[in-house]
Amino acid sequence: MKNIFATLLILGLGGAVAAWVGWQWYQGFLAEPVALESEQELFTVPEGATIRTVAHAMADRRWLSSRFLFTLLAYQTKQQNAIKAGEYAIKQGMLPKDVLGLLTSGKSVQFAVTMIPGMTFRDAVEALAKRGDVFQIELADLGDDEIMQRVGIEEAHPEGLLFPDTYLFDRGTSDTEILKRAYRRL
Repeated sequence: MKNIFATLLILGLGGAVAAWVGWQWYQGFLAEPVALESEQELFTVPEGATIRTVAHAMADRRWLSSRFLFTLLAYQTKQQNAIKAGEYAIKQGMLPKDVLGLLTSGKSVQFAVTMIPGMTFRDAVEALAKRGDVFQIELADLGDDEIMQRVGIEEAHPEGLLFPDTYLFDRGTSDTEILKRAYRRL
């Protein structure tokens, strides 16, 4: 009987110590900022990514000290299924909870396109064609009539039909979608 009691006492104390050490490890992780090589890094969450794939990718870049604890944080805060696809700006000094909050907010990096007053339709198409590093270019080699058809412009001439403003778009947006948005604003 004494052996059973002593064994249970040792197991109980061992479990308590293990729980305390684990809790301290988790708290240390939560207080540890991400380790970036520069002030800001872009991170892309692909469509359909899970918290585990995101945690693995960040740990592989050595931004997080533990992919397991990042995943645990997501489950603890019930955000494991809230990750949104997009390109995010991770900044030096962000804590794991801040990174998780950003990835679940959907506030991805957006790129500006400015349609200035007096800009011709062809100027707008050519300006977008120069942004092939950011946007998907579909219209650069097409004539005005075909571009107007794809954008949904039914008027005889496209001039004056793009609302002058600065628009924000995600990386990979097509030039067709950009012109459609500027046309619809009018």
